[in-house]
This record gives sequence, structure tokens and C-alpha cells, in this order.
Amino acid sequence: MIEWARRLAGLPRLLARAMAANGHARRAGAPGLDFARFGRSLGLRALTRGDRAAVGLLLTPVSIVRYWEFPFALRHLPSRLGDSLDISSPRLFSFYVASNGQASTVRMLNPDQRDAAETERLARRLRLPGISVEPLPVSAIRGAGPRYDSIWSISVIEHIPDDGDVEAMRLMYEALAPGGTLVVTVPVDRRAWDEYRMEDVYGLGLTPCASGTFFQRWYDEAAIHRRLLDPLGSLEFQVEWFGETVPGRFAEYEADWIRRGRERTVDDPREIADWYAAYPRWSDMPGQGVCGIAVRKAA
Repeated sequence: MIEWARRLAGLPRLLARAMAANGHARRAGAPGLDFARFGRSLGLRALTRGDRAAVGLLLTPVSIVRYWEFPFALRHLPSRLGDSLDISSPRLFSFYVASNGQASTVRMLNPDQRDAAETERLARRLRLPGISVEPLPVSAIRGAGPRYDSIWSISVIEHIPDDGDVEAMRLMYEALAPGGTLVVTVPVDRRAWDEYRMEDVYGLGLTPCASGTFFQRWYDEAAIHRRLLDPLGSLEFQVEWFGETVPGRFAEYEADWIRRGRERTVDDPREIADWYAAYPRWSDMPGQGVCGIAVRKAA
């Protein structure tokens, strides 16, 4: 009860900031606000149940570039998703499509056991239909055969070390039913590089090296084709770009977020509206951002 009271103490001030940022983003025509609205509706339901997830859902239902990634994924997936597979994406996207009745079933795999347990708990507590959650990596679908009509993995495969991203793309593509759609998003920079952190952020038991523990891979256009598309052979795909308008803006944001937490992230809608844009070509990207990839398997 004391912890719950502490969580609620600063809620009115931060919620006022979050709503002001949301209004600013709406006037600016920023993407992803439907997902934020949905997340807050879940937050209100969680609040009435005294659930610990309420504060996060009310203040930061969508985080930074997810404001673009979620609409990208929804736009490129079919209107009826059929039997679907989510590989470790931020849970709100699957909650959204399940709540809208767009998917027959959504199987969610996540090797981060704590995060998977929280996703399962929330789906059950909020009575979201058709969702199953398993604390498993993407390798669990090896040999499953073509069985899923829709597969998505939003800002995930960049966190798999070595050639794990290459293998993940192959496994997901093999698991697609004929005519099915795979949507993937990954971070991009003007040159490809690997990022290391001092800690194993997702608790996956990764072995540290002299640079620290592998955290994620940043791609450039050449790396996206070399690692994610070319190994699949000849196929139908679309690629789109979204990122910062001023080089270094995302790095500044991330450093401030690590330091200040929600004092920074409640302004995410304003950040996206003021400092990010979609780009028609890779050559137009001034700095860091994300790439959206949509792949369709031949019927």
C-alpha cells in the first residue's frame, strides 16, 4: 500500500505534462497517438484495479520511436491478421490488435522471463482475448513450418548477438504461411556499429567482453540488405525510414532519459513531433532512427 501511494503521489503533475505533450503532438500531426490513447485506456482500467502497471500506462503508454514503429507495423500487416506471432515486441502492440479483434490468436514469445511474466499477468488481468505468452526465444519456432499468417518483431532482433539477427529473420520467414506478412523494425545510424553496455540489460545471460555486454546492433542500409533481406533470397519487401532531424538528438535524449527517467519520457509525444520525421530515402536520413521492413511471402 505504501508503494502504491508513492507511485500515485507524483501522478497528477506528470500526467498533466504527458497530456500537454500529447495535445502538442496531435496538433503537429505526429504518428502513433491512437496507440497512446489505447494504452491510457488500459491504464485507467489498471488504476481501478489497483494494478502497479497503471502509472506507466497512463504516463508513457508509448515510448519515443514506437510512435512511428507501431503505425508502420499496423499499416503493413493485413486487416485480418489470422494466427499471429509476436517475437518479443513491446507488449502494447499485440494488446492493441488483440483488443480490436484483428487477430484470431496472438502467440507472444519473449526470452526475458520477467517481462514475459508481466505481459502474461497484464493480459490476464485486463482480460485481453486470444493472447498466449511464453518465455522463449525466437529459436523456439525452429522447425515449426509455415503456420502463421502474420509475424511481427518490433525493435527486437538487433539485440541478438553474433549472427542471431540473420537466423531470426530466416526462422520467422520460414514460419510464415504462404501469402503471410512479416514486419520487422531495427535501429539505424549513418554507419553500422555494435553497442555495448556495462550490464546484461535483458537478463539473457550474455557473456561480457572487453567492451562490455552486447546490447544492440545499429544498421545502415547496406547492413539491412546484407544481414536481414539478402539471406532470404528473392522476395517481395518494402522498407521505410524514420529518424531524428538533427544529428545527435536521439543520443542526447537517451542520456537524459537514463538520468531522469519519466521526467523525460512523459514528453515523448512532443519529442517525436518536434525532432523526428519520416524520410523517403536512406540518403535523406541525417542521423539515427529506425527502419521498418515489411516482407510478404508468396502465396
